Amino acid sequence: MRVLWHGAAPTVINLRQTAKFLGSLKLAVPLLSILTAVLIWATFYESRTSTAAVTALVYRSWWFNVLLGALGLNLSMAAALRWPWKHHQTGFVVTHAGLILILGGCSASFHFGTEGLMGLRVGERPSNTVQLEDRALTVMSPQTTRTRLRVDRRGNVHPNAVTLPSGLRLTLDEFYPNARNETIVREGGSERNPAVWLWLGSPSVQHNVRQWLMANDPQANRMMLGPALLEFYAAKDQAEAKELTATSSVQGLAFRVVALPDNSLRYVSSSRTNVKSGALTIGEPIAPGWMDFQVTVAGCLTNAVAKEQIVRLPDDPEQNQNALRMTVHGSGEPRSAWLLFGHPIQLGSLQLMFAWNMMPLPFTVALEDFVIERDEGSHNVAGWTSKVRFTDSATGAEKRADVWMNHPAVFKGYKFSQASWNPQDLKYTVLQVKKDPLWVIVLTWGGSGLTILGIALMFYARRWA
Repeated sequence: MRVLWHGAAPTVINLRQTAKFLGSLKLAVPLLSILTAVLIWATFYESRTSTAAVTALVYRSWWFNVLLGALGLNLSMAAALRWPWKHHQTGFVVTHAGLILILGGCSASFHFGTEGLMGLRVGERPSNTVQLEDRALTVMSPQTTRTRLRVDRRGNVHPNAVTLPSGLRLTLDEFYPNARNETIVREGGSERNPAVWLWLGSPSVQHNVRQWLMANDPQANRMMLGPALLEFYAAKDQAEAKELTATSSVQGLAFRVVALPDNSLRYVSSSRTNVKSGALTIGEPIAPGWMDFQVTVAGCLTNAVAKEQIVRLPDDPEQNQNALRMTVHGSGEPRSAWLLFGHPIQLGSLQLMFAWNMMPLPFTVALEDFVIERDEGSHNVAGWTSKVRFTDSATGAEKRADVWMNHPAVFKGYKFSQASWNPQDLKYTVLQVKKDPLWVIVLTWGGSGLTILGIALMFYARRWA
């Protein structure tokens, strides 16, 4: 028994020391300092970017929730170490319980609350839709039925597979947080389809453009760069080649490349001062006379084929463009396609649209006026106020309110706060709309009430305690 006791005693002591550290001020002060620094930084980051960016990067991140959890554990251990509690410790315990509930309410609000933006303009019709922070995949089937799937910021689709009324089954195969659509041009077509890899550059403005131009595609045989036009044609015979390379066929700022019947290249270009033409060699730059710009044909294909593909890019919380790879099953062979955010596609018999999730409100909101306040004697902006009118869609009841920074308006459980405004358009405003579930509201307000009660007991009810 002595051996067991002596072996267990250090373990008991270590557990007690660990518990004391977890509930000590030595841990509380660093945690509070880190939390304060993070919140200050997040406030400035939100002002430079957007609410959505700071929510994804900070408030809904795993490390921020670990920080809140560590602070909650510190408060819990600080109260638990004083068990059994005495009468004079009632205020201390109640205060800590209130703070724990507030932390839990804040974390729950970030994850379970509904939050979005509403843009309003003076003089426009009242709006009842809110653009939420998450995305939605809208599916239109031949029976004109509409199905909406929620897509969160991590690419999780809820649900990630759905069976439509038509019997088709739609599944999510892959998600890219940030992507773009690129056109890949290669040799290998069965018919003549010339394509050139065109470079346009200027050393003075450090501006370089690289683009494939395809002669047989009216949508891909030209590009505009400001006032300048670059185009590419393929001549079927010598007569058409002569017509396309005539100096009278171009005007303004234009540069035309022509593939002759023998697949050699000629160019004709015009500037504000002259027009010129000649043979074109791959890799040799041509000066069209537009400042110090030079045009170079870096490559040429005879039987080109173009294929679009989605390319994954490094994650950028501020400017991400999501992409989904969807597959439809149940009608012959499965069909798959990539769906870029904001670009609808046709996949078999289905129409797919991936865009912001929109939430309808049970009332309308109208912007009656937008007021800018300036410092006296200067043009410096001191503040701005949105004067809004709420109208209940069911009863017709109206309520007017002023919304400015740190002064929200509340209507039917929805809180409206000033989010942003446009200095170039003083009739436009963006309001942040937020609503938490009832249990989150009870948790937060209950924690606030307990905290106030506990402080009152500690400082004003010592005799009773």
